[in-house]
Amino acid sequence: DRLNVAMRLRILLLLLLLAASSSAASSGSNEICAEVPLRLLLVAPRNPRYYVSLPGLLPAYNLAWNRVRSRYPGHPVLAHAHTSVIYEDAKWYDFADDHRAVSEATDTVDPYYLSYRMSQYFYNVSSGRQCIHAIFGPTIDYSVTQLMPFAFHTGRIPMLTVGALDEAFADKSETTLVRLTPLQTRDIVDIIGVFMRSNGWRRVTVIYQRPQRLPASDIPASLSVGKSIAAWCTGRQLKLDGVECVFELAGVLQPSEILLSRVGDSKSFVVLCADPDTVRDIMIKAYEHGFINGEYVFFNIDLFSSEQLTARPWHRSSDTDSNNQAAAIAYRTLLTVTLRRAAGDRYAEFSRRVRERAKADYGLADYPDGQVNSFVGAIHDAVLLYALAVNDTLAEFGPAGLSNGTLVTERMRNRTFAGITGRVSMNDNADRDADYSLLDMDPATLNFTVVANYHGGEKRYVPVKDKRIDWYNRNNRPPPDVPECGFRNSKCSKDLSQVAKYAVAVLLVLICVLAVLVLLIYRRLRLESELQTMNWRISWSELVPPGDRLAALAAAAEAADVEALSTGGGGGAFTAASRRRRRHNQCDNNDGHCGGGVCCPEDLEAVSLVSQDTIAGVPISRVPAAQLFTRTAYYKGSLVALKQLPARSKRLELNHKLLLEVKRVKDLASDNIVRFIGACLDPPNEYLVTEYCPKGSLQDILENDNIRLDWMFKFSLMLDICRGMIYLHQSFGPHGNLKSSNCLVDSRFSLKIADFGLRSLRGGREQKEKEADTYAAFRSKLWTAPELLRIAASDSNFDGTKEGDVYSFGIIAQETMYRKGVFYLADGEDCVEPQELVSRIRSPPEPQQQPLRPSLSLEELPPGLDGDRAHALLSLVGSCWREEPSTRPTFNSVKSRVGRLNKEAAGSGNILDNLLQRMELYSNNLETLVAKRTDQYLEEKKKAENLLYCMLPKSVATTLMRGESVAAEWFDSVTIYFSDICGFTALSSESTPMEVVTLLNDLYTLFDCIIERYDCYKVETIGDAYMVVSGLPVRNGINHAREIARMALNFLEHISTFRIRHKPEEKLKLRIGINSGPVCAGVVGLKMPRYCLFGDTVNTASRMESNGLPLKIHISASTFTILQSLGGFVTTVRGEVEMKGKGRQLTYWLHGEGDSIVDPP
Repeated sequence: DRLNVAMRLRILLLLLLLAASSSAASSGSNEICAEVPLRLLLVAPRNPRYYVSLPGLLPAYNLAWNRVRSRYPGHPVLAHAHTSVIYEDAKWYDFADDHRAVSEATDTVDPYYLSYRMSQYFYNVSSGRQCIHAIFGPTIDYSVTQLMPFAFHTGRIPMLTVGALDEAFADKSETTLVRLTPLQTRDIVDIIGVFMRSNGWRRVTVIYQRPQRLPASDIPASLSVGKSIAAWCTGRQLKLDGVECVFELAGVLQPSEILLSRVGDSKSFVVLCADPDTVRDIMIKAYEHGFINGEYVFFNIDLFSSEQLTARPWHRSSDTDSNNQAAAIAYRTLLTVTLRRAAGDRYAEFSRRVRERAKADYGLADYPDGQVNSFVGAIHDAVLLYALAVNDTLAEFGPAGLSNGTLVTERMRNRTFAGITGRVSMNDNADRDADYSLLDMDPATLNFTVVANYHGGEKRYVPVKDKRIDWYNRNNRPPPDVPECGFRNSKCSKDLSQVAKYAVAVLLVLICVLAVLVLLIYRRLRLESELQTMNWRISWSELVPPGDRLAALAAAAEAADVEALSTGGGGGAFTAASRRRRRHNQCDNNDGHCGGGVCCPEDLEAVSLVSQDTIAGVPISRVPAAQLFTRTAYYKGSLVALKQLPARSKRLELNHKLLLEVKRVKDLASDNIVRFIGACLDPPNEYLVTEYCPKGSLQDILENDNIRLDWMFKFSLMLDICRGMIYLHQSFGPHGNLKSSNCLVDSRFSLKIADFGLRSLRGGREQKEKEADTYAAFRSKLWTAPELLRIAASDSNFDGTKEGDVYSFGIIAQETMYRKGVFYLADGEDCVEPQELVSRIRSPPEPQQQPLRPSLSLEELPPGLDGDRAHALLSLVGSCWREEPSTRPTFNSVKSRVGRLNKEAAGSGNILDNLLQRMELYSNNLETLVAKRTDQYLEEKKKAENLLYCMLPKSVATTLMRGESVAAEWFDSVTIYFSDICGFTALSSESTPMEVVTLLNDLYTLFDCIIERYDCYKVETIGDAYMVVSGLPVRNGINHAREIARMALNFLEHISTFRIRHKPEEKLKLRIGINSGPVCAGVVGLKMPRYCLFGDTVNTASRMESNGLPLKIHISASTFTILQSLGGFVTTVRGEVEMKGKGRQLTYWLHGEGDSIVDPP
């Protein structure tokens, strides 16, 4: 126990270390894997009692790699693969090519030891110290469960296994599992279902085995298959009734108990999934208890036995003749499903070589003769599949591709290749499609032969020609689901009385009626509970302003880019500058408060175009160009739209009717309906919270000339309106306020209907009365049907009709067709005020007089429609706004007619190609925008770098830009230059500040140009003082003295010709001092950092300058010594000079170099 506790603690520590270092590998890439040879792991149990063990796998594994090396001779990666072995039931070791090392094996898997070793190994991988390119194995489901998260989260390492039989492993959402397993438990279920349905059976007993005294980590494969079958059956995936699954077979229930209590007299079809010996015991007991009478069929799932055992599974040489005879008779009623075996000489030769190597190299003396089982062949095919994937990855991505396990795994999906077991087909889930055979006993030979095959990839059951199943009954036909007299004549001797039958019938009817009543009451109570819960209410604190999060800024920038793209860039009608101007204008017109319950600019974070009565549409205003904005916020991580509710004179009452309406609106779910999320009713913050549509409204798009709409696109928008309205009419009711500003467009250019229902929350009668005589109110009624205008004049609570919505659609369709605004009238009538238009529409037309409707001019239609389709479209729109509501078409009819026009507008009828072409255009525009922004960013980055290079030495600036700190550094020998202008104070007093600045700028520009010729760095300038150093931050030996000396001579030479702009007759007198010695240099400060020098050498250089003479270069003894060693410079002794803090110092004059004398001695 103490050992187990210590092992668990070590595992926990390694797991913590693994989690801490796995972030770098979580992207699926491990850089070290691109630099080392192919490193592989083979994980399998050593104990041969498992259905597939390491001594049986290793020969096939080696043969596969030999085949890979011969197929790819000299391959840079595949020819140098190195494999490490990890025993699932022992310790692990490394080996190269012979695979002959031995290790101690245990009887069962030690989960703690395996977890410890694997976590230790994967920690080295995740920390970049080791590399694993792929894992072959494990074969035990428990071990697969342990390794999957390690492999996935530590570099997305591919796992190729011939195990993982449980159906739970089919979920590959967070795994890199590739199953070469030559069976899929779902296929077994399909076989059972096909077999039962074809024979009319509806009842089945599934018996599978779970041996006692085995830990969960050591469950046999037959149990995994049986559990999966039982799970499918109990989940009614077979669509059968009466399914019963028997648990805990061995040691808990004896075969007799199973047959009598579980099978009994109720089910004729029995599925067995256990080891061959247990199946044989059950069949012998079935013979003894009279179950071998032609009424029962036993269906055996035997996927792991050898070829010899499956041929005569009833015979045991160690058993008595009587038992063998009983088993032979019982097995007449047994059908066996097994893996379809590979045929041909090639697989026979492969089996022979595997047996020879297993016996000679790995001591497996009792390896069975005949063909090896399909799992051994599967490990061979796993190596071939991995080699193909590696080769494809190298060809496409080069060696760096091997560091990304995801790339390799993806190349194992959806591919077919020739393996040793035959044609290997991998599906898109990285699982192998397996084939199976159905075996039945031949009465003549007592051997099991193949009577049918099941092709897993094609899901097809194919009987073998000239073979048929021997049913072992009088008619040699499948037995019925339930015999007429029951099983074993159990019902013929019994009968229920008529009274009992009627009583049962009445009781069943009463139970059904009671169940219906209970269901209705339950639904009623649940509805009331949901209404009282009010899960649609949102607290103001839950709405996070975008400005409070960095993510909101990124989202707003992205939305701005997309909007700029959709509107054609900066030249569109909705540019950021124009939006800001309109926003300020709107606030000014409303005394600082934006209309429609929207916040002012200083409160607005993320914006979208919106009207006074829509969530995200165009404005309804006297000035068409004026725009309003909606407020947005983050709710539970998603960006939502907020629409402020109007102020109320009395408190909102949440009655039952309102709660029921809110629930109905919230339950609406359609791709063409704006989703209602909830409402915030915390005064004064009262908002409706809905889905956010970043593209604005249909009216936004129609009024933006920079957006080009072809007829296919227009028809698609009309179809979206029809779909949304059909759903709304079927699930909710009429809209009552449909218009183009209520038709919103999301980021995928899908149109959605908004602003329906919730009249009590939106303000209802009180709000309508407040806005009744406004310009916006009259203009919003231009979409309203005339009969509704007449009713609304007397009843403001009227919610509209379905026919009225069809009329509104006709107005929107005309608006979409011509893109000239709502209710466009030809012949100069488009300037009529909305109030007058509404009055004329509301008035019933005189007899023989046409009602007032928008213009439908064939000549003004945009090009792109032929004559027949144009007439059909105009006829459709005209029918939508007929004066008599009953004669208007329904939205189903409108959708059908628009759909036909849309197919014709798409040309070839392939609407998807047209849409993809349009999205590609937007994508290209976006790429152009991104490229432009990238160039701007790089240009600004270059400017910033150049500015930094001007402030600091280039090497120091480069270090800072890499994010590294610059430590102070000691320099043994540098040369420092100081200079100032004699008489600068008097000159400054005689000049204006601007003239002084101009003078210094001209002078220092000259000096800066001269410095660029030398290995020098300008430290700083203070007034007329100028400081330069050489020998740091890049050391240059003793050349620093020569560089400074030449620079000083150059300065002195040019100062004689320097011209002062405002005093051209005067000459500047430069006084120069130079000193050499050690200094300490480093970056000082966080804001405006400076590269500063410290040390006595700096002070001495300053003293040399202050004690010098005009137009003279004063150098110290240390500088003189270095110049003498360099040679070529003309100097003279000045003598000893008294210096503050230094005493008397011997100094020199520098006159020139060689024949170039600047200051004659």
